[in-house]
Amino acid sequence: MRVPGSQAMRLIADGRLVWIMRELADGPLRPVELRDRIGRIPHTTLLEKLDLLVRSGVIVREERGGRAAGVLQHLSGAGTALLDLADSVLESLRSDPTAPQLVFGSSSGPPALRVLADDATPDLLLALAGRPQRAANLERSLHLSRSQLDTRLKALELAKYVSRESDRYFLNDAGRETTAFLVSAARLEEKFSLPGATKTCPRHIAALLTVAVPLVPLPTAGADLFELTVECGPGEGDESEAICLLRSGPGNVLSAELAPTRNGTASARAGGPVKDWCAALIDGQIEALRFGGEPELMTQLISDLHERLFDDGPEKLLVSQSVSSVDQSD
Repeated sequence: MRVPGSQAMRLIADGRLVWIMRELADGPLRPVELRDRIGRIPHTTLLEKLDLLVRSGVIVREERGGRAAGVLQHLSGAGTALLDLADSVLESLRSDPTAPQLVFGSSSGPPALRVLADDATPDLLLALAGRPQRAANLERSLHLSRSQLDTRLKALELAKYVSRESDRYFLNDAGRETTAFLVSAARLEEKFSLPGATKTCPRHIAALLTVAVPLVPLPTAGADLFELTVECGPGEGDESEAICLLRSGPGNVLSAELAPTRNGTASARAGGPVKDWCAALIDGQIEALRFGGEPELMTQLISDLHERLFDDGPEKLLVSQSVSSVDQSD
């Protein structure tokens, strides 16, 4: 089953699609004009890529003169937002001097980007979020064959999102920071209702919180249990809320887990629908969330998480700005 954000990530993981979108960013072009600009892509492949972008709602065709040669291709609002996100993600990947070099116009994006377009990636990230795991345990819990699991783990290692120590795999900080890309892509899909995209549900955001929360330390000592609740907003369906429980451990380090029910003993609580959590994480706008217990502690924690994912350095700021531009393109 597709997860929110995977449709957008699939599109920007294809270097040729991003190349086409970038050529259309300055204005509409006919296929023959695109071919002249791009050059190295076969004509039939170009038409196939254009068809895919049209079906995905990223570009719009406008016929002029009643002939195929007169059909103009131009970016839709979703296409402009997707190109902004693609450029931001690629800029972030380029900022890592150890990452493989990106090949402009290649048919496939860098490993760090391609792996995020795989539907199994979020489940693997979540499985590794709490503690290191042996491959045999992952095989059983994820219902993957050993060959399928080995392929995905190797891809995550190549992308530098997962590390291994002896026979155990664990999620490193770079892997946890992929939350920024996945949340941004999910909100873009939700904003523009991209064809083929999966609706973002409370459990998806709660799962991503579970992955990302250990990136930040507990702001102050003295509290040991926190509760983040993601709810269905108006018109978002009947799915039940999803809950992420945070516990403080040695050194004031937080661990996180998905919980089946609310916990009445939590020292601090925060709750709200998917769109408000996206606004809090991406834009740092926490005003719409509801707080309980020790609100100052929880607001500081969420603000720290926003800064780590979206404002920690110029490449993360780019991701935040690109998603903010999405909201202005109606």
